[in-house]
Amino acid sequence: MSDIKKNYKKVVSKYWQKTDSKINASVPNETLIRLIGNLKFSYKRKKVLDVGIGDGANLIEFKKRGSSIFGIDIRKKKILDFCKKNHLPRKNFYVSDLNYNFPKIKKNFDLIVCKDTFYYLDYNRHLPFLKFCKKILNKKGHFILQFIQAELKEKKKKKLFDYSLSKNFKKETKYHERNNPINILTRGYINNLIQSSKFKLKVNIFDVSTHLKDKKFVTINRYLVLSN
Repeated sequence: MSDIKKNYKKVVSKYWQKTDSKINASVPNETLIRLIGNLKFSYKRKKVLDVGIGDGANLIEFKKRGSSIFGIDIRKKKILDFCKKNHLPRKNFYVSDLNYNFPKIKKNFDLIVCKDTFYYLDYNRHLPFLKFCKKILNKKGHFILQFIQAELKEKKKKKLFDYSLSKNFKKETKYHERNNPINILTRGYINNLIQSSKFKLKVNIFDVSTHLKDKKFVTINRYLVLSN
């Protein structure tokens, strides 16, 4: 077993703590917003929780549409700066390293979003995390779970405007940024987790991410909508 697997929780914590003071300007995720739109979700006066707030762009979009917003993140300074900048109540945000503990939340939410977070959890934390989210999700609420299902690497030089993934790319076993401790999760593994958590799968889609710096790689992102 590699050192990174033995000390996975510590590696993830250290990786994210390094970003606590960084400012990354971004925009709301298009796939996420369109997915929520297709659910015909009414934002007004709804409670929305973002697990792993990133730079908060998705939360600000939810707020603009009338939701009460809440967030969980490992980075305390990021949360403090985000609340101050956007005049948000600090009590709505929880600092927590999900590999070690889940925050004590007494509220229930109409929408829970977990993007760019689930694959940083150690494997023995995946099922407890799903059960944690199920517990705080309203009866008619939606839980959107995103994860990386596959990482592809260019195996031969593609022609201009060629987009054939099967012809030009091969599947990788690790994420292309080797210092980024992302777990690539398989379909069968996720199916077993959903069944064990007793969530119901409502929607299942994917999108494709290309990378400007690492042009030889393509990432396949899977989005699931789960309900109680």
